[in-house]
Amino acid sequence: MNTDDYEGHTPGPWKLTEGDQYDDDWPWLDIVAENGYEIQECVGFSDAKPGPDVRLMVDAPLLLAEVKRLRKNESELLSAISQVRERVYKELIQKMKELIE
Repeated sequence: MNTDDYEGHTPGPWKLTEGDQYDDDWPWLDIVAENGYEIQECVGFSDAKPGPDVRLMVDAPLLLAEVKRLRKNESELLSAISQVRERVYKELIQKMKELIE
């Protein structure tokens, strides 16, 4: 997943709001930013309840932030492991030198 593809997206949090009613049978919902900017007009829902796809869209900024946080943690962890590994190798080499002498 290339998170750079999402640079410049409308910042979260996003929320669902009641959209314009196009007919009496189908309530519509919009995904909007905190400032009221409409991000996406959703399809109508016969039961006025959004499905998991819509909830996933609404949570997109949160999910992206979590991916970035986890990648940063992973990078920091790998760096720490590398530093420990390097220190242990140096200690082993020193002990081997002492044994050889």
